[in-house]
Amino acid sequence: MRHSDKPSTTPQTEGIINVETLSYLPVGAGIVNVGRGEHVVEQDMLAALESGSLGGAVLDVLRDEPPSQHHPFWNNPRVIMTPHIANNVKVDGSVEIIKANLNYGHPLINEVCRARGY
Repeated sequence: MRHSDKPSTTPQTEGIINVETLSYLPVGAGIVNVGRGEHVVEQDMLAALESGSLGGAVLDVLRDEPPSQHHPFWNNPRVIMTPHIANNVKVDGSVEIIKANLNYGHPLINEVCRARGY
């Protein structure tokens, strides 16, 4: 399922993060995608993560949302997925939640529910 209420990529930007563009990055670099899921060729990103040429990825958007429970990004230790919230973050209060969640050994606040897809 794609978000039909938002503009998608253009022909010039669909798949722009691919094996070729990823090869220009220094080994171990990271990617943050808060743009459009269609910008990323996910198989190319997975291959770069598995080879170690890409050190990690933070993804707020994916090609198909919500991702299936079997999507390979869920279990990849080099991928952090956020629930399509890059434009909705409220700084007031968010910092306190992040600090509390960094307090290891305590239950997480606002933990992702994988059964729901996010």
